[in-house]
Amino acid sequence: MNDTLKIVAYIVLVMCVTGFGYGFYHHYSRVTTPPSSAPATNDPAVASTDAPPAPRSGSYAAMMSYGAGLLAATVPLVLLLAITFPRFLPVALKSFSSTRMRRARRIRNTKKPNGYGPMETIWRPSN
Repeated sequence: MNDTLKIVAYIVLVMCVTGFGYGFYHHYSRVTTPPSSAPATNDPAVASTDAPPAPRSGSYAAMMSYGAGLLAATVPLVLLLAITFPRFLPVALKSFSSTRMRRARRIRNTKKPNGYGPMETIWRPSN
C-alpha cells in the first residue's frame, strides 16, 4: 500500500472515529438522562407512577446508528494499524537494541581507572 494512501486513510478513519464517537456519546447521554419532571402540584387526583420513562425513540435510534458507525470505522483503523506497525516495529527495535549494544561495548572497552583492579579482587564474591 502506498504511504500517501495510508496517511490519507489514517486521517479519514481517525476523523470518522472521532465524529461517530462524539455522536454516540452525545446521544447516549441524551437517552440516559431522565426527562425534566413537570412542576409538582398538590392535586390529589394526579396519580404518580414509578415506572421508568421510555427512551426517546429518535435519540435511541441515532445512538445505535452512531455506535454502528463507530464500530465500522474502528475495525478498519485497527486493521490498518496491525498491518503498519509490524513492519515498523522490527526496525525500531533493531535500532534500539543496536544502540544499547554499542553503548555497552563502549562502556566495557573503556580503560579502568588506576587502583580499580585491587578493589575489584577484594570485593569479588567468593564461589
